[in-house]
Amino acid sequence: MHYALCTPYNHMNLFSPQPTPYDLKFRMFGFPIRITPWFWVVAAMLGASLSPKTMILWVAAVFFGILVHELGHAFAMRHYGFQPEITFHAMGGLTSYNSSYQINHRYLSNWEHVVIDAAGPLAGFALFGVIAALLLFIGVNPIGFLFGDIDEQQRGSLFRFLSAPVIVFLHLEMYICLFWGILNLMPVYPLDGGQIAREICMALNPRTGIALSFQISFIASLILAGIALLWLNDWFMAAFFGMFAYSSWQAMNYRG
Repeated sequence: MHYALCTPYNHMNLFSPQPTPYDLKFRMFGFPIRITPWFWVVAAMLGASLSPKTMILWVAAVFFGILVHELGHAFAMRHYGFQPEITFHAMGGLTSYNSSYQINHRYLSNWEHVVIDAAGPLAGFALFGVIAALLLFIGVNPIGFLFGDIDEQQRGSLFRFLSAPVIVFLHLEMYICLFWGILNLMPVYPLDGGQIAREICMALNPRTGIALSFQISFIASLILAGIALLWLNDWFMAAFFGMFAYSSWQAMNYRG
């Protein structure tokens, strides 16, 4: 199994990688998009156990899944008057904005920030739904397809309508959209769920909300790291959430 390095930060004060001469740049739906070389490297490393052909499909699925996720954030930001830009980097995706570009010149409420933070995972879930609808249309159980549990009749329907590379791509994309989306909603900072938890805590108690959100992030990170290590035997995921636990602990004890 592969786990996300996707941390779709969506606030201007979070780290954005410096541009390099090797970045790929283009625009989509009016949003500037920049892809750093390290994005491709890390995506390939996550699929290192796959065959070369499947690895290419894996990297394509990672790119498309994160693109849809970040576009969800970007459209929500644009709705509130910002001009966002998307960066693909080693840790996944980053949708950022500069507050000086805000059209209506007002601060966003905590709940408007929640909408922006939730828009990314929701866009991924919507893509999952589109793929599931396509599978249902051709007579395949989407859940069975996702977990590799379909009968010969459904398998025949798949290959009658879709080529083998498309089938593999759709399987990988469903996995990314569903499981990475769920992982991203965990109340761990700086994942989307952690930022949502922060905004909710601040709305309920502006004085202590941020501190409480980091406490939640620290505990959730430790639990997820423990599950990854003891149940899934996944050292990479354990280290991933261990790193977030440490950063949350630092934030809890910061006295700046």
